[in-house]
Amino acid sequence: MKKFMVKTVVILFLFVVSSVAVSFADDVDGFRGKKWGAPISEFAQTGKMEMRQNDGYNKYVFYSMVNDTLRVRGVNVESIRYIFWKDKFAGVSIVAKGEANFNSFKRLVDEKFGVGKSGIGPSGESIKTWDSETSQATLSYQNETGKVHLVLLSKMLDAIKEELDTDKSKPVDGNDF
Repeated sequence: MKKFMVKTVVILFLFVVSSVAVSFADDVDGFRGKKWGAPISEFAQTGKMEMRQNDGYNKYVFYSMVNDTLRVRGVNVESIRYIFWKDKFAGVSIVAKGEANFNSFKRLVDEKFGVGKSGIGPSGESIKTWDSETSQATLSYQNETGKVHLVLLSKMLDAIKEELDTDKSKPVDGNDF
């Protein structure tokens, strides 16, 4: 009986490990056909962009596309903001409403990245995070407001953070909008 249990545990372990490895094989390296690190000029060619926020300290600039399709993988969303650093595509911030949309995004990102880590944020929101070779994702849901926030970021931000840590005394000119 013990041999049977050991074999079963080993088989289950190998199944879990192989399923996680397969899920990481289809890694996220951008959004809507634009790869992380793509120059902002590639986006300007496809449509008009409007700056929404300029974070002078971290050097992130957030844009939205005029007449952007506010639907992501079958989920209706309220906004999509494209995140740039030094005119390079670094991530995307997607806002939606409702627990059903939170669950849809959670399922979609689980399929793409594998099982993530769940937790509770400082304001009591449900948070789930994923990490892969090229990207990281954070999904949050605020129960009181119904706000769903999905952020996909390029791992190139890790290098950016290191650079910022070495020179925090030089903020970029710019104001929040």
